[in-house]
Amino acid sequence: AWHDEGGTSGRTRSIQSEFPNRQPTVSWERRLGKPVFSTNALVASPLGVVSVQNLGLAVLDPTDGAIQWIYRGSTGRVTMRPRGARDQEGFHSDWNPRISVWGHALLVCNESDVIAFDLLSGKVLNRTNLEPGQRAILLAGGLILAGTTVAEAVRLDAYALSSPGAPGVLKWRTKADPDWALASPQDRFQPLVGDGFLAVPLRDGFALLDPKTGEVICRKSNGNQPALANPSGGILIGGDEGDTECYDARGVIR
Repeated sequence: AWHDEGGTSGRTRSIQSEFPNRQPTVSWERRLGKPVFSTNALVASPLGVVSVQNLGLAVLDPTDGAIQWIYRGSTGRVTMRPRGARDQEGFHSDWNPRISVWGHALLVCNESDVIAFDLLSGKVLNRTNLEPGQRAILLAGGLILAGTTVAEAVRLDAYALSSPGAPGVLKWRTKADPDWALASPQDRFQPLVGDGFLAVPLRDGFALLDPKTGEVICRKSNGNQPALANPSGGILIGGDEGDTECYDARGVIR
């Protein structure tokens, strides 16, 4: 399933699955409002397909595309829509959320808090309030990574969700570092969480951290900011100049 924006937290636009043995067919189509201008505004699981629109998001039934519920980002209201309803409202420039599916929960962060919704009903399961000035830069696998600008440096804070129904608890934080790069939802350089590692872009490279403790495993500088991927458990680094290197979770070139 497509649980994270762009397929994975690093937005690789791919997932690991069995090779298809027949040509895919279109099961259904659903016309909604205009999508927001972000890298990818769609996530999916067997419980629901989530499409981010200009004023909120719509959760569709994966079997027939019927709208299960709609969340209005500008008003904070959940609306149950009848089948065939259509969202045609206008553009809202302050609504550009990060979204991720974790189990039966949909995690949504627009500004200073992360809301967990029940994917089937739209019920709010919990809300994690970030500290003033913090901005979520990663939602994946029960981990919320937030960044805070301190003077001309950036501090990273990690919140852990013990379950979809529990709010996030501060797990660790780094010292403020001028080399950390804060990614916006539009950037293609996104943090990536994998099996035993957390990859974070630097201004001129990337760093690998232990996702449980925040300890820096290694830092790599290659003169440009990388695009991060995670094929087959490795970390594929694609730089601005077209060079590509593949590292393992300890930062060793494979």
